[in-house]
Amino acid sequence: NLLTQFKVICLYIKLLFIPKGLTIEHAVTESYTIFDPFVMLSLICLASIIILAVKFRARFKMASFFTAWFFIILLPTSSVMPLYVLMNEHRVYLASIGFCIIIAMAISRFRVVGIFILIVLSALSIHRNMAWQDESRLWKEAIKINPGSSISHNNLGVSLTKKSKFEEAEEVFKKAISLKPNYANAYGGLGFVYESTGREDDAIEKYKKAIEIDPHMIEARFLLGQIYERKGMIEEAVREYEAGLKINPFYGSFYFKLGQIYQNKGMNKEAEKYFAKCVELDPRNHKAHYNLGILYGQKGDGRAINHFKAAIMLKPDFSEAHYNLAISYA
Repeated sequence: NLLTQFKVICLYIKLLFIPKGLTIEHAVTESYTIFDPFVMLSLICLASIIILAVKFRARFKMASFFTAWFFIILLPTSSVMPLYVLMNEHRVYLASIGFCIIIAMAISRFRVVGIFILIVLSALSIHRNMAWQDESRLWKEAIKINPGSSISHNNLGVSLTKKSKFEEAEEVFKKAISLKPNYANAYGGLGFVYESTGREDDAIEKYKKAIEIDPHMIEARFLLGQIYERKGMIEEAVREYEAGLKINPFYGSFYFKLGQIYQNKGMNKEAEKYFAKCVELDPRNHKAHYNLGILYGQKGDGRAINHFKAAIMLKPDFSEAHYNLAISYA
């Protein structure tokens, strides 16, 4: 990571002077040897900056101070610590304070040129802010800068799915998979598109592929379990929910679904156990409170009233909960 971060720091410096190519997802190739030409050039560049800052520290105290500030602030995120995202623009925000102050001082001395630079940078900032206002646009711009990014394609697919633009999302997820054939998230996203457009058999295939690549992908297991339920494949659904709980025993929705299945089978004791665990982990699940109230009410347990009240508090127009609460009082 350290060798790669030498290159990244130089890219940060380049962006400070030439803010072109700003993107939420930068393409950075990892380096594993100091003899990598880009690593060597970066080391020469960084060493030169540090030497100049030390040599002229008496004459240019502020510049030397902010040079040291820049590198010290970047140390936690741009040194030996392993990073999932190698380069992220927000990491340089605090480090660049000194650069901004020095530029501001320069602008105050050369006003005509300074005003021109200020107008240009303001226009660029407005343009960049417009991209951040829309998630899909943000990821589309990232793809323009780095067309080979599977992450950008996947995240664009997710944003399009949120807007119910399933046809476009499908193509984007397929592109992400073509760029990275073992991309579990993209298979999961494609599965959700198929499920949302009524192609449940295709969705099952993609969810299974996502789980095959990443067995810990609990979202895919949950969605796959729901499809199995709708198809009447209860044993398969239970298998997925229970597998999900082994991975993450704090995922309340798995407990809720298992509670529903056992309640429908008439296995009330088991259902009660799962619903109780669900409301413990997710107290705002009004349906779990309601179902638990039903089970308690069937055996004359006074706790039913508390759970019906909780369901109504969470969802005031929950008519079934109002009705059963009235029955409980009667």
